[in-house]
Amino acid sequence: MSTLTPEAQHEQHVAAYGSAAVERMLDEHPELMASLDTSHKLLVAQGKLHYILKDARNNFAKYDYVGVDSYLLQCKGALMSVRLMLKRTFSFDRTDMTVTVMFELRNPDTGEVEIDPMEMPVEGRAGMPEDKATLATVSTTTSYYLQGLLMLPRLDKTPELDEIDDRKSVHPSQEPAMPEDLYLRVEE
Repeated sequence: MSTLTPEAQHEQHVAAYGSAAVERMLDEHPELMASLDTSHKLLVAQGKLHYILKDARNNFAKYDYVGVDSYLLQCKGALMSVRLMLKRTFSFDRTDMTVTVMFELRNPDTGEVEIDPMEMPVEGRAGMPEDKATLATVSTTTSYYLQGLLMLPRLDKTPELDEIDDRKSVHPSQEPAMPEDLYLRVEE
């Protein structure tokens, strides 16, 4: 019988076998996900996304970036797969032209709630209405938050990336079998 907590066992799995083995274990035993705290669920979610591609272009300034919709689509899937929910609210301060965006990361299995406020200045372009500038700032803040939460590098979309066959990167025959004594025991 293991004397390690479920969280310590999870960390041991990740360190010893990598995220692919941990994901297989959690797929085979979905009830284990409910026993993990928010930090450990984030660890699993971070292993699901390795990078995010820049999919939008600012033609005026001539640079590519990741659109907020791409962040939302990919990050929401990773968070939901580990049973975490993210709520976003914001307030606008007209006096100093700032937006405060409140992010609430909730773990419904444990009741944990992490609240992260982020404040950003609202800087619109000439002729941009205040509401559009405010919402653009909220979108930018959301992108930065999600990138940091899941530690996602932003990559340029290149022909080389389009040619990568990710299926070739993992060879099941090369992965170690997970010893049975490292499995979390549900009956404990």
